[in-house]
Amino acid sequence: MGSVIGCLGIDKPFDQLEAEPRVREIGALVSRFPRHELAMRRLYARDPTFRTICGDYYEALRALRYWQSEGTSSNDIIEQYRELLNDLESEVSSLIEGASMNGLDRKLG
Repeated sequence: MGSVIGCLGIDKPFDQLEAEPRVREIGALVSRFPRHELAMRRLYARDPTFRTICGDYYEALRALRYWQSEGTSSNDIIEQYRELLNDLESEVSSLIEGASMNGLDRKLG
């Protein structure tokens, strides 16, 4: 997981940013799905469910990194957070696909 990309012009890892929650939350997903940045930003602006998923993803990613830094005794917890992140990524993909199929991503610009 890299840095926040796009028009922000920021070259720090997203979890080190002292920015508003929106930037941190969506930055985590933009790092994972950079080709869908615009669609995600539009969804974030209009969809409270998507905003919740972004926040959950960001917090789960932070927790995963914490437990990974704790060592091997936390393998079960690490696996649970990986599964959670995978589930959230699937939800994000579905929402992006739904927005594209409905043409909503083009109407929101």
